[in-house]
Amino acid sequence: MKRSVKLALFLIVFFALPFAQALAADLQADGDCSLADAIIAANTDSPSGGCPAGDGADTITITPAAASQGAVTLAAPLPDITSNIRIEGSGFTISGNDAHRVFRIASQGHLSLHQIAITKGNAPLDIQKDGIDYALGGGIYVDEGGSLTVTSSVITGNQAASGGGGIFVFTGGNANIIDSNINRNHADYGGGIYVLTDGKANITDSALNRNTSNVAGSAVYVFGKVNITDSHIKDNQARYGSAVYVYGKANITDSTISGNKAKYGGGVYVYRTGTANIIDSTLSENNAAYGGSVLVLGKANITDSFISGSRANYGGGIHVHTNGTANINKTYISNNHADYGGGMSVYSGGTAHIANSAVISNSAKFAGGGLYIYGGSCADETSTVNDAESNDAPKTDAAEDAVDEAEAVNEAAEVQSQPENALPCQQKSCLGLA
Repeated sequence: MKRSVKLALFLIVFFALPFAQALAADLQADGDCSLADAIIAANTDSPSGGCPAGDGADTITITPAAASQGAVTLAAPLPDITSNIRIEGSGFTISGNDAHRVFRIASQGHLSLHQIAITKGNAPLDIQKDGIDYALGGGIYVDEGGSLTVTSSVITGNQAASGGGGIFVFTGGNANIIDSNINRNHADYGGGIYVLTDGKANITDSALNRNTSNVAGSAVYVFGKVNITDSHIKDNQARYGSAVYVYGKANITDSTISGNKAKYGGGVYVYRTGTANIIDSTLSENNAAYGGSVLVLGKANITDSFISGSRANYGGGIHVHTNGTANINKTYISNNHADYGGGMSVYSGGTAHIANSAVISNSAKFAGGGLYIYGGSCADETSTVNDAESNDAPKTDAAEDAVDEAEAVNEAAEVQSQPENALPCQQKSCLGLA
């Protein structure tokens, strides 16, 4: 049986969020039922504070009258979500006041958010693994076995010292983000959203813009599996993989990745263990030292896509590094620029397969306007490649230095101390940066 709990706010106060007493949908609010008490009542199916008992899957509705009064600041953490709860926000904003995480979904808890803004969440050091405390999920934390659905909502201005500034999905957790904005969040790893090993996330019809990370994956950090569809990822910044950092598996379809900046992999960074499938998508105007739009150390399959207007020292459009493999089919790589490999660079031990594609109108400062191959291999099948250069291209001292630095990408990119099910490391040595 599903019960609808209707809530309304009379006054904004600092120690409680007063909502309508939820005896029935046709009763007026009396301001005695706080959001915290409503969650407890829904979790326990028992009365709490001024709220009546929940009953099975509950809906907590915030009325437009309450939402019109603006943001409400949490003075204390909300109770964990341990049951099936839907919150209808009506445009309402809940702020963690840069002091508290907004929502924590416990194992077997299910939270659906609709038309709500989650802001200024700050993750505490309350997730422990192997004796180490981590600050994860500034806006929302999804524990193992928990699930989250966010629809027509905004996750903005949240932070987590370790990972998942906006949202963190733990091993075995699940998140669905639909028609929503995840922007201006910050973390060391995964400023917008971090999905751990065996966690899953589906991001559809959404925008992930202007998130930042100190290390990697400012918009999305993928240890588990993420599907990104009909979405825009723009103007994010990190050191590695500014838009999407792929350690696990990412499927990117009908999406746009543009204006992102990183040192390694301005748009998408595919780590050695990672696989990225990029289909019917546009990657443009991204910037990095290596791989303006895509840097591949693992495996990237790029089909029916456009890669244009991006810049790098090596591989303006794509850089394939040692042991990396890029399979490119029915794709245009054009108007990119680099010192070496305006369209694409393939480094020693890397492999590129290009079929039914066009690598045209790219430019390079030193060599390889279309392709620059330095000890790697590239097979062209029924493709058009202009201004291709191979490893006998002229090199300057600056280029030799760049090659030496490129060799360090393998080490700099490794999360050396992380087993596959690890939490994000908090030490620079984890990425070989010490």
